[in-house]
Formats: sequence, C-alpha cells, structure tokens
Amino acid sequence: MDISTASYSTKQVEYPKSILTNETERSASPIGQGNRFLESLSQNKFKENIKEYLSPDSEGRVNEEQMQFAIVNTILTSKSIKLGDEFSKNFAKASASGSSVEDNVKVALAGLVESKMLTSDEANTINGISFDAAQLDSNSTALYDSKGGGSDFTIAVADLDDAMSKASEMIEGMRIGKFSINDRKLSVPSNSKNSLGLEAVSEIAQEGSGDVGRPVGSSSSGFLWKPISESDGKLVVLMPSMLAGDVSSVEIYSSLPPVESSFLDSGKYSSNANDGRDHFRFSKEGGSYPDGSYVVAKFKNGNFTTFRIEDSSSRN
Repeated sequence: MDISTASYSTKQVEYPKSILTNETERSASPIGQGNRFLESLSQNKFKENIKEYLSPDSEGRVNEEQMQFAIVNTILTSKSIKLGDEFSKNFAKASASGSSVEDNVKVALAGLVESKMLTSDEANTINGISFDAAQLDSNSTALYDSKGGGSDFTIAVADLDDAMSKASEMIEGMRIGKFSINDRKLSVPSNSKNSLGLEAVSEIAQEGSGDVGRPVGSSSSGFLWKPISESDGKLVVLMPSMLAGDVSSVEIYSSLPPVESSFLDSGKYSSNANDGRDHFRFSKEGGSYPDGSYVVAKFKNGNFTTFRIEDSSSRN
C-alpha cells in the first residue's frame, strides 16, 4: 500500500539554477515531440498570449500552479484553438471538485487523452514542459501556490511580469534546444505535503508504479484496507487516525489521475473506531477490485490523498 498527496502548499521565490530531473518520474521527451508543441511559439508570442490566462492577486503576484495552468493553455491554444478550448472546459469541470490547480491541470490533460485529442505521451510531454517552465524558486521538484496554512509556511509567488519573463525564457530555451524537454507522467504526485502540512511522500516510485510512500502513524492507527469486514463480509477502508474528521469521501480508482473513466466505487462513512480511525464501507469484497487500484481520500478542503493497493484480496 502506497500513499501520495495532491494538495495546496507554497514556497519562496528564487530563480532555479537548473532543471532537475529524477529518472524514476521524469524522462527525456523523444526528439521532436516536445519541440513540436513549441516550434511556432516565439518568445514574444508566448508572453503576449499567456497574459490571457493569468489573474494576479491584489499585490500583482502569481504562483507556480497558476503559471502551469497558463502555460499549458498557451501551448495548446498555439497549436489549435479547439484544443485549448477543450482543455479549458476539462479544467473547469475538474475545478468543481475543489482540488489543487496542478491536479486539475493533470485531470484536464487526461481528458484530452480520453477524447483522443492528445496521446498519452503528448500529455506527459506537455505536463513536463509546463511543470519546468512554471518554476519560480530553486526547488524544481514541486509546484506550489500562494496559500500556505497550518505548519506549511513556504510559498512560491512572483510579480506577474517577472513570472512571465522567467517562463518565456524557459520556453524559448526549450524551443531552441538550450534546455532539455522532459516528460512528466500525469500519475506523478503533485507535491510532498498534504493539506495538514505533513510530509506524506518519502520517495519517488520506481518506473510504472506511479507513487510511493508510507502513511504517518503506527499500524494500529494508520491506513487499512480490510477486504472482508466482520460486520458484513465486504470491504472496509480505515483512514489514518491523524486524518479523523478531515476526510469527506473515499473512492476507488483503477489508475491515476482520478478521472471518471478510472472510477470504480465509492464508500460510505460508517463510524470512527479502532484507535480513532474513520471507517468507510463498500458494496463488495476487497478482492473484487483490481490489484493495483488506488484509494482516493478527498479532504473537506478539496485536497486529496491516494493509497495504492498492491493486492486487493489482502490487508494493506
């Protein structure tokens, strides 16, 4: 059983010294594939068009997640207005869930793959381009917003003009071959902190597994997938006690990101017991769900955490 997070957090502003890649979650885009999306997007054209998709705060600043959304929209629209419009529609629909901007970007890109407007490889390439070009600080391994909260005080914001200049320089560098273009899978977790500011992802997964990490808490108070419960013989999922009262729903998906096409089932909250853990009960035995499924726990603030189930017929 693995855990990943998709949540709001923030960082300090600083120019990245380099584009860092991790071979377990990143890979160089096939020659020409990434550039195909950038070939007609000159630096001036990019700076002119990206403004349409950015809404700075009262101090004239934007954050990294906003930048990624704007970059993806600018790139797609430069290739096809229809493609950009469809992405915007998908994003608006995903935003209704209250998830983070970065997660909604990934869901919107996944929607373009589902509708066959992009291939999976193309979506990963665009995700990688926008992820790198949206960076506003020296930590190029994650994207953050400007909210913070709880024990998380890190933020990643910049003045609108500075942010656009940085992004346009990065995009231009990728376009002319100065910087590498690296794919980023849509299944890679959005960042390493959950909505409580707690570290939840300890390392990046091996190729193909999507995410990795262990829930905080002991075995008696952590996450539990119990395929056959004593009360009704069906699956019951116990959330970590540290999340008691914070989880609004628990759903099962065959893959990430959690989109309609991969949805399998939704549990019903039943009680808080067994060392203060919220219980969510399902309509079938755990073994009825595919091995490698993901439990998606959605928080009341709109963020969510996922747990990968290696063997659905066993306790995880």
